[in-house]
Amino acid sequence: MLFTACGVKFSDPPSNNEFFRSLVITGPMRAGKQMTAAVAYQTTYSVAVGIECELRQGTTVLRVIGRDEIPAYPAGNPKATPVPGNFAYDFAVESPGSYKVRCYTDLDKDNFITKAFTISPA
Repeated sequence: MLFTACGVKFSDPPSNNEFFRSLVITGPMRAGKQMTAAVAYQTTYSVAVGIECELRQGTTVLRVIGRDEIPAYPAGNPKATPVPGNFAYDFAVESPGSYKVRCYTDLDKDNFITKAFTISPA
C-alpha cells in the first residue's frame, strides 16, 4: 500500500504482535490538515476480529478515528497461510504537539500497533 500526499511519510512502527504488519501516517503534519492512518494486518483467525484505531496525546485518548471488522478466515489456524488486509482512516489534529495513533484488536487490547508523530502549527 502506498499513499502519496504532501508532507512526511512515517513507517516501521513498533508492534506488540504478529497480527499488525504496519501503521503509516501520511499527509501534511500541520494543525487542521487532513492526514491518513493506514494500518495493515495479516490474519489466520477462524473468528471475526474487530480493530479500533485511536488518536492519543500521551496516554489520553482524544478520539476514535476508525473501527472495522476483519471477517473470519474459515480455514484459519496457527499454521494456515496468513491472509493480508488493510484499512485507512482520515483524520485531522487541531493543535500543534506530539500525538500517536494506536490500533488494537477488540479481542485483546494488548494486541496493538502504535505510531507517534508531531504536528506543527498551521
